[in-house]
Amino acid sequence: THRFAVWLVLMAAVYGPDALQGQSAAAASWGEGYAELKQMFPTTGRGGPVAGLVIQREAGRFEFSTGTMVLLKPVAGRSMGAVFRGSGTFTFAPTSEMERQQLTRRCCACTLPSSLSEAVLFFSYSTLAELERQVRFEPGVIPGPAESRLSQAIDSLGDAKDRSIEPDVMLDLLNAAPGGMFYAHIIPDRGNPVMFLVTPRAGEGVELRERESTGLTSGYTTATVKEKAAGSGAAPDRRGDALVRHYALDVSLPSTGSGDIGFSATAKLWISGEGAIGPWIVFSLFGKFTVDSALWANGSRAVVDKLKDSPYMWVRLPAVLPVGEVAQLTVFYHGDLIDRYGDFFYIKGSTAWYPRSLTGRSLATFEMMYHYPSNYLFASVGTLADSSTTGRVTTSRWVTARPIRNASFNVGMFKPYQPIEPGAPPVTVLVSESGH
Repeated sequence: THRFAVWLVLMAAVYGPDALQGQSAAAASWGEGYAELKQMFPTTGRGGPVAGLVIQREAGRFEFSTGTMVLLKPVAGRSMGAVFRGSGTFTFAPTSEMERQQLTRRCCACTLPSSLSEAVLFFSYSTLAELERQVRFEPGVIPGPAESRLSQAIDSLGDAKDRSIEPDVMLDLLNAAPGGMFYAHIIPDRGNPVMFLVTPRAGEGVELRERESTGLTSGYTTATVKEKAAGSGAAPDRRGDALVRHYALDVSLPSTGSGDIGFSATAKLWISGEGAIGPWIVFSLFGKFTVDSALWANGSRAVVDKLKDSPYMWVRLPAVLPVGEVAQLTVFYHGDLIDRYGDFFYIKGSTAWYPRSLTGRSLATFEMMYHYPSNYLFASVGTLADSSTTGRVTTSRWVTARPIRNASFNVGMFKPYQPIEPGAPPVTVLVSESGH
């Protein structure tokens, strides 16, 4: 509680009292936050004329010459979006020669600077104050861009089918947080829409995207230019994400009537962060999984959202988790993980079969219990601590001696092969003949 009180004081000192209001106004559920996002287009609200408005975000510069800027409906009580219609320019000037070449090679259609006629903006914390200093927003009926532009901007952040919105954008919107996120969906005078994204959590958090229709059922192909934010130095691949320091996994791999192997698991996670995190946090999890339920250490039900086919599992902590504190969460889930081709078994999500931090290089220790058909061979990372067989089911326990980055396993009809190489440590290779 002392650390949490200190964190509140620091938040108020750095971001002002509005930051604390935003934290207390975090969405109650992922669905509620997503619905608010989809309904941000205003019929009444605040808008104003624009003349010479300039916004600079890292390598991206917006010059809104003339037109109308309209604030979107608040999310969780905070204005976190705006739309523009009029005339202006967008300039993207990467700082490194490599990214300038990438821009020329992969984004020929969005050679910049580029004239724009419309833009949809999502942002957190400071952008609203910056807009209010330059635009006189007044209440009333709002003219402006068509509502379809807002839907287009949201759909460009992810897959509309599974609603897998860009997690860095969704985190700030769900938490109503001062995270520094800035996203612009830009409609140029000619060519395809352009997306400009600044996400401080990412190591290369300045990104320009252009989507082109493939004419196929797969939808779009995306050209991307990325670079580090100014002053980020040798930043890791991610910052500020929820981390898992230890896993206790209990995995059932039963034989099915068709000869396949099913999958269900219980994952106990010890969650922390390098700084304060939440209340909403996100993990990656194989898209074909369904989360059945989740519990906190005290037995209370946890708010967890995992949509069908989405690669993300969203978790709402009971409160913001201060730095140094740990939350223990148990997740129960199942799904279609393993395909069989003759005698060869293929694991479709070899690294996303348990909830993982979006920080790909984070390390954790593992204790894993597996239950699998005794007529198959099995292998896992870690050291085999013990194994026993009852009936036709073998149960084995594997542990890691030190924190590791990835954990995986395999099961199937293998033949053990022990190559002999003078001076090399003993190695056993499990070979599936039908897979080679």
